[in-house]
Amino acid sequence: MVGALFALIASDRSIGGCFHLTSGPGATCTAGELLKLLAEFTGVKQPPYVSKRAYERVVRPVLGNALFWNKRINVARRAEV
Repeated sequence: MVGALFALIASDRSIGGCFHLTSGPGATCTAGELLKLLAEFTGVKQPPYVSKRAYERVVRPVLGNALFWNKRINVARRAEV
């Protein structure tokens, strides 16, 4: 992927274009790993990360109930889409 990125940088034909680069099978990382690398690179504290499963089982129900009482549940539901 780095090779592809440098090839795009060196090519005048890439100016103004939009390119989607991926690492390919077997060379991917998790969102948590990506956040850790980014935090290390920037020197910024790593933000908290909640897995999708934990979000669906704990965070969403708790926030949903709290937002319901504040009459904001519809806004929260639209934000999930």
